[in-house]
Amino acid sequence: MNRTWGKPEVSRKLRPQHQISINLDCEASQSILEEMSEEPATTTSISPTRSGVERCSDGISKFYCGLVALFALYVMWLAMDAHYTFPHHDDWRILDNFFSIPLLEFLVGSQLGHRVPFTLFLLHLDYTHLGGHMNLLVLGSVVCTGIGVMVLATSYWIADRAHTPLARAGYGFACFLFCWAASRHDLVWGLNQCTLMAAMWTFLSMASLSAVGQKTQQGETTPWKLVFAAAGCASAATFSQGIGFACWIGLLATSAFVRLPIRALVVLGLGAWLTLQAYTYGLFPEQINSAESKYLTKLLSSFGRLLEFAVTFIGAPATAFQERTADSAQNTLALATGAVGLASYFTLTSYVMIRRRSLSTTQTFAFGLSAVAFAAGWLVALNRLGYPNFPAIPIRYSTFATMFWMGLGLSLTSTFGIVSSRAQAKWSSLLAIAGVVVLSLFLVPDLRTSHRQQDAIRSKHRYISAMHILGLRWNHLTNDTWKPDPERTQRIIRHLRRDKRNLFSNADHFLAGSVVGENFVLANDERCKGEITWTNLKAAQRIPLKRLSGWAVDIEQNKPLDWILVTDADFIVRGLGVSAPHGTELAGTPLPDIDFPWTGFLRLSIGRLPFQAFGVLDDALVCNLNIPTMRDRIDQIKK
Repeated sequence: MNRTWGKPEVSRKLRPQHQISINLDCEASQSILEEMSEEPATTTSISPTRSGVERCSDGISKFYCGLVALFALYVMWLAMDAHYTFPHHDDWRILDNFFSIPLLEFLVGSQLGHRVPFTLFLLHLDYTHLGGHMNLLVLGSVVCTGIGVMVLATSYWIADRAHTPLARAGYGFACFLFCWAASRHDLVWGLNQCTLMAAMWTFLSMASLSAVGQKTQQGETTPWKLVFAAAGCASAATFSQGIGFACWIGLLATSAFVRLPIRALVVLGLGAWLTLQAYTYGLFPEQINSAESKYLTKLLSSFGRLLEFAVTFIGAPATAFQERTADSAQNTLALATGAVGLASYFTLTSYVMIRRRSLSTTQTFAFGLSAVAFAAGWLVALNRLGYPNFPAIPIRYSTFATMFWMGLGLSLTSTFGIVSSRAQAKWSSLLAIAGVVVLSLFLVPDLRTSHRQQDAIRSKHRYISAMHILGLRWNHLTNDTWKPDPERTQRIIRHLRRDKRNLFSNADHFLAGSVVGENFVLANDERCKGEITWTNLKAAQRIPLKRLSGWAVDIEQNKPLDWILVTDADFIVRGLGVSAPHGTELAGTPLPDIDFPWTGFLRLSIGRLPFQAFGVLDDALVCNLNIPTMRDRIDQIKK
């Protein structure tokens, strides 16, 4: 007797009705798989061999993503190495509050219209324990950027089950855009940790919502844990920076677009309202922000201008392809690009809804990012439209504006990244991947331009910091360079000196009146050389001073000297100079047309002749600059 162990014996013949039932079940399963997959299932796509074009597409996309990973590490390292270590613009107002109000009120209160408790707590820790050089805040920015990249990469592995080369390149391009936008401005400015944290929470919120949409479209019960996770991340984005409330707007728009159950929409709407109330009133009723009524009035009375501003806002990243010229030319380009981008995105989304009847995970995520960026443009417009001559394209908004193009790119690669057996489809995928690589290369030069501008800003701050370290007060120069209120600046400087702290890099070594030999060791005189090429006599608050500029080079390493010390005959510091790149505007101080320029100040009426100049090297070393004209020129000044 023939028996089969462990398995029931199955009849070799099935009745016709059973065959029909099995066929229908297979068709239904195939239909469900097509709904779940990023690409429609095809019989020819499951081929054990791949053509040369497919292998080329796969190799290029993997190589591109590897380069993006290296690029992300580079911009994060650069942020830690070259960030601002001194107050910059709004930092001064926030520092003034830090010194003048209780800590709890400082952390949870409104700062310049924003509630950023976590960023302010990092500022408190950085000042209290790390010397106040903004290192901890920039580290927070680096962490938020890294988490954002990991969320994007994880979304690819979850969403694209087929791991198609074009989808891989699309997510790689989204990671590149995020790091590129962050490195243009936010990563170097410690206080803008709040912007990158809001972006990070936005990514997490949209990823959670994408998972909710996928499960509900498959007929599963609403995953309430993911719904609350999306809402919680949106609230965290709101309290990371004011523009983070755009995450709630994008969350609600995307929820309606993927047709979440009414109960889920009600919960999210209630969460948005409660978050807005908490953000408006906070813990201190006397700090109530009356912006809601003003926003509503402005929205009704200036809808057209607000729309134009929002469209220009999302088109602003396109100005990276244009030489930075007048605002009018950049606004025109940004407005045209934003209009084309919006039209393309809505057309693409309509096509997806008509053909697929539901959004895939990637398409949900992409729609959410673009919706958040567009909503952010409206929020910025409501706040900034009344400012005179305020453009919609400041680089400080680059991170959120770039989210729109991240979403559009993901939507394009998800919708058209179908690799079939047709040769033209394979070639189209290869060309699209090549286009992504070329577009990324075209954006890199703008990043170099942004970093050069950041170097110039650092030079301006270092220039004025030298003045404060010497104990000088020159209100006009302070206001011209930093644009804070001079009285506020002096209040902060007094607090810093009271606490024996300084927000300027290594400034304690250069305090006026200190002896060079107490902090530095004299190196070989052949190590560096330089010259004074320009001097100008001025008076700051009745203190006579001399502005200086020249050049100085570390011969051994062929690099500029960050600090120049000018001492009297007793080697007591009476003046300071800092390196400054060419093209830096330093309030009328001309820089020599030679490599490695520097500029600074010299206090007069104190100290014995002759004056001497030393360049500060690494490892607490100084070298004599051996400036032949130094004694003659300073002697003439004293006389």
